[in-house]
Amino acid sequence: MTQTIANPTETSSPASPTGAAVQLNAFQLLMHRWGQLGAYNAGQVMQVSGDADAARWQSAIEATIQELGLGIPHFGPALEEVRFSPVPAIPVEAVTTDFETYINHELNRPFAPTELPIRFAVLARTDDTHYLGAFYDHWIADSRAMRELMRRIFARYQHPGAAIALPRLTLAAPPFRALFGRHLGWSRLWAMARESLRNMRRHTYAYRINLIDPLNFESRCLYVALPPGLIQKLHARAKAQHASVNDAFLAVLGHVMGNFTAGLRYAGKRRHGRRRDQVSLGTIVDIRDAATVPLDNVFGLYLSNYTTILTHPEKQPLPTLFEQIGRATRRVKASFGSVRATASMEMARYCWDRFGTPRQKSKMFVNHVPVTAGTSNVNLTGSWIDQPLVPGGHVPTVLDYIRISPTGPLLPLAFTLTTIRESLSLCMTYRTTAFTPAQGQELMERFIQGLQDAVA
Repeated sequence: MTQTIANPTETSSPASPTGAAVQLNAFQLLMHRWGQLGAYNAGQVMQVSGDADAARWQSAIEATIQELGLGIPHFGPALEEVRFSPVPAIPVEAVTTDFETYINHELNRPFAPTELPIRFAVLARTDDTHYLGAFYDHWIADSRAMRELMRRIFARYQHPGAAIALPRLTLAAPPFRALFGRHLGWSRLWAMARESLRNMRRHTYAYRINLIDPLNFESRCLYVALPPGLIQKLHARAKAQHASVNDAFLAVLGHVMGNFTAGLRYAGKRRHGRRRDQVSLGTIVDIRDAATVPLDNVFGLYLSNYTTILTHPEKQPLPTLFEQIGRATRRVKASFGSVRATASMEMARYCWDRFGTPRQKSKMFVNHVPVTAGTSNVNLTGSWIDQPLVPGGHVPTVLDYIRISPTGPLLPLAFTLTTIRESLSLCMTYRTTAFTPAQGQELMERFIQGLQDAVA
């Protein structure tokens, strides 16, 4: 599938770690533990004008990684902190397969403990453009941090040898509680217990997606560019219903998952006199803006989530769902609910370390906070990615940007949506133990048709 452009110089033991230890937050700790069961990789892919210059990319990548201080991770005894040792060289692979084969290979390819937790590759296209792909072990960074890393790599690729006029990225940050403690309350243990019990109680009647083999962590991703202009129409429709674009995505997803699971939900066993007939949907949230200090230049992971629980969504008209979900989202935002949800992740990590076999750990969230599907939604309009072509065509330009999310402990099915002006792309990732290829294709098609119906 690939040919390595450059290999690290070999392989004695890794160099000793340098720099201060980086403290991992609750979501990172949980992600790292999940990644010990199976690959938990995310991806960022830029389409760039011109033919790929692999040596030029490698130089830009190595300078950026070196400046950041990222390298081979070395964990402390309790796996709660990490230091990095330098890598002598960073391989850049020349991928000869098609785009979807590449992203599916990388989604399911574990990282060895002795390698840099990011892999880079170039993919040639037939239209005088190419892709630069970066897949990463998700615990090291969120999508926003990776975009900032890719921004610096691209700036160096655009102008080799020139200084870049961007603030330096750093691995250092204040402790998580110092950043977000005002939203978590005075007692860490109380917050952990409160949020965990609240979450489990809310999901008492939420439907569980069946996992044929919980220890099969294979995922598959489908990619599609949606019709130009659809996102503007969807935004206008959502605004008219006092909802956001992500609320609209959740409404359509609620219809899709409601219809898809209806037969099994209504035929399921009763619990406390009632069936698990609700549909829970997850939303991945960037919580950096809730911190006490700016985190724009911190390379790390500041994600959380919230769930929206719907009763019989397939029976409700979309405008009703728009408004219902919009109200729920506003309540979460006003109360910083997604920040408070990190306390339940901390409790989950605490239980993970102390109880259960790998199989029981793999079903922890399915059993206690079952979610059918979720969204990760980003608007890149007006960002460094959304820039006009440079006249003359001699300076490389970013033409498109694609994000790939993994499934994981929470989501068996993830819809990753990226907007750049009139363009909307979708990468849908699903666990193959939960959905067949035919079902995955059907769900994606139903979702796209649902978006189009919503603006018809």
